[in-house]
Amino acid sequence: MGTPLSENSAQWDRSPGPPLPLRGREDETRKLERLVLGVQTGQARLLVVSSPAGTGVTRLVAEGASLATLRGFSVLDLSPGAFPAREPGTGHPHVAGVSALAAQLEPRVVQRLRQGPVLVTLDDAHRTPTSVLAAVSTVMAELRELPVGWLITLHGDQFANAVLQDMATVVPCDWIEPLAPLSDDAALLMAADLLGAAPDPDVASFVGSAGATPSAVTGVVMELLAENHVQVVADVARLTAGPLRCGTAAAVSPQPAEQLPASFRRRIAGRLAVLSPEAQDVLQVAAVLGNGFAPDDLAEMLGKSAAVLLRPLREALAAGFLAADGAEFVFHREPVWRAVLGSVPAPMRSALHRQVVAMLLGRERQDVVRIAVHLVHCARTGDARAVATVDEAARILLPSSPEAAAALATSGLRITEPGEPGRRALGVTAAAALVRTGRLSEAVELAREFPQPGDPGHVLRTWQANAQIPCGDAHELSPELVLLTTLSLHDLDAAACMADQVLERWEHHSSDVLEGALTVRAMASWREGRLDSAVDAARAAVLVRGEPAGIGQGDPLWTKAWILTRLGRLDEALDAVDQACVTAQAHGTGVTSSVPFTLRAAILLARGT
Repeated sequence: MGTPLSENSAQWDRSPGPPLPLRGREDETRKLERLVLGVQTGQARLLVVSSPAGTGVTRLVAEGASLATLRGFSVLDLSPGAFPAREPGTGHPHVAGVSALAAQLEPRVVQRLRQGPVLVTLDDAHRTPTSVLAAVSTVMAELRELPVGWLITLHGDQFANAVLQDMATVVPCDWIEPLAPLSDDAALLMAADLLGAAPDPDVASFVGSAGATPSAVTGVVMELLAENHVQVVADVARLTAGPLRCGTAAAVSPQPAEQLPASFRRRIAGRLAVLSPEAQDVLQVAAVLGNGFAPDDLAEMLGKSAAVLLRPLREALAAGFLAADGAEFVFHREPVWRAVLGSVPAPMRSALHRQVVAMLLGRERQDVVRIAVHLVHCARTGDARAVATVDEAARILLPSSPEAAAALATSGLRITEPGEPGRRALGVTAAAALVRTGRLSEAVELAREFPQPGDPGHVLRTWQANAQIPCGDAHELSPELVLLTTLSLHDLDAAACMADQVLERWEHHSSDVLEGALTVRAMASWREGRLDSAVDAARAAVLVRGEPAGIGQGDPLWTKAWILTRLGRLDEALDAVDQACVTAQAHGTGVTSSVPFTLRAAILLARGT
């Protein structure tokens, strides 16, 4: 998978291939080009890069050397460990005299000048012996009329900085101080170079959470690769374990950090540990409030004034944990929020969620969804009021965000007890949401979890009975058919969605499920105004049924007759009803036997006979 790259490891030297592109350094690259072009005209020039470790100074030096080489320069490296000068009788340049070092350095530069212009690079000047820096300054002055470029970097050492300030008076000089943080686009491009594929949104969220320096981006990507958390599929880098939960699904998870790689959790924990205790407390309480939070809510939770929070919030902003978004603060990326939230001990998380619920319930205008998200973490099992609130919130979310509704409802089942009415109601909501999101198998499994309640008035029992009304035998209907029937009675859009999923995998389902799916599709197509499609689906449902052993609540012959009647195709409708009457006489029981005869009466009335 590769080995992690450090800021001071010259990956472009060790790699057998060409160096990776330099990303996000357009302004700096222009200054490198200006240095090289200026020297080509016969003028000595100096470029100094003063920037903290990890910001990409070493990579910038390599880019300068590459640009110079392409234009016919000789490159002389004077970085620590590359300068061999020694005074006779000594073993280290620290004790070598400045004049002796200069006497050794100058001929090396002059010799290269015979072949053309020269670029002298000195990376990490703050780690260079003072005598070497002085010798470089001396040689620079001696050769100031010759085509020699000097590219020198340092990480803020005061003495080295002073020496370089003096050098800047000897030859024309550009100064870069410091290297700017990488933009989001540059960080993603850099990650794509390292991965050999474009990051998908989940991988991109980890890259964006790393910090805006090349070393941080490289570190996160290499850790993901080393731990086999990333795989490339169709030129896209994706998480091996599958998509991350996000939004409400992440907020209701009992283990918010469980999907995050261990190396990423350690990285965020390390960044958190260097903050002041006040800033750590503020961030952890804020994380319980959510990925985004209002400063007034945070102040109320902590029992402090907003003014007192100014310093720790400023510290968290400067450290890259938070960003300001209108009236709220938000965590820089969702993985950062989840890592910080996961760092709160579980008992304290539950207590803090309980405190949030109390705060929100004490307000005149209550946000039911927000309250429910916190309730699933702290309500005690059997709390009927809490379960009802979660169910209400999930039903509010269902039309616009079934994914969030499914996450909330299924998480709410953790605070319910088997057999209680609230659990069954919440299970119905969860099943409907799962079907709407296309998670059919999960909806079926959830339906199987609920025992048949003894109360015939209960909604689950009613829906099951509606599906089984006509069977006249003891065979158990499949959960898929139960869900189709349930949804067709209460939510035709969701039923149509499930029916289409069934029909896409025709060969994996039994004939009764296919019959139900086609019947639902017929009614949905009719409502959508696709009349021919409605007739075709109803006919297909009759064919799939074959020889019936009974009549279903959604008997396709009834549906076919109903549609044909409204289309004015009365002869065809009457044929369908006559078939249904034969089936009703042979297998029908109770009220279902009268349904086809009622339909027949409506057709005869339409014919005027």
